[in-house]
Amino acid sequence: MGVGKLEDENATLKTAVSDTNREVEQLRKDKENLTAEVEGLRTKTGKIEFHLEQLAVKLVLKLEELCRDFEAETGRVETGLDPINCPMKDEVAMNLLRLESRLDGAVDYLARLKAAMARMDVELWPQEEISQDLESLMTRLNQITDRVQELKKSFARCGADVALSLVRVHCK
Repeated sequence: MGVGKLEDENATLKTAVSDTNREVEQLRKDKENLTAEVEGLRTKTGKIEFHLEQLAVKLVLKLEELCRDFEAETGRVETGLDPINCPMKDEVAMNLLRLESRLDGAVDYLARLKAAMARMDVELWPQEEISQDLESLMTRLNQITDRVQELKKSFARCGADVALSLVRVHCK
């Protein structure tokens, strides 16, 4: 092997080392950029989790009236906690599960309310086709006392008419 060939190999190796050094430098920059991006995502995730936690607490408190037994609710909710698969803190997950439990209670309560109102509708508004949406339900609930008063007057008139008819028949 001649000196020229060694110099060529040396130049080739220097070029390869230079290329590798550029790649290493680019990889370092990429790593720094990715690290900064990951840190930004962690910060954003923390802010989102904090916001979600505050919102869940607020909604749980708003729906507190729907919680009849806090201990029973806690027992039901704790079984849904999965610390391995849940990306949130336990407190956030617990409040979200409480929220779900209370919303289930609200839906159940509304279903029972609609069923009770449907039974009253048959008696108070027998000839009418009545919508079961919540706004219509609320309107009818507000009209019940007026409707009962109307029916009382109507029944009283009917009773008076019957009594008058009986008196007329009896007096003839």
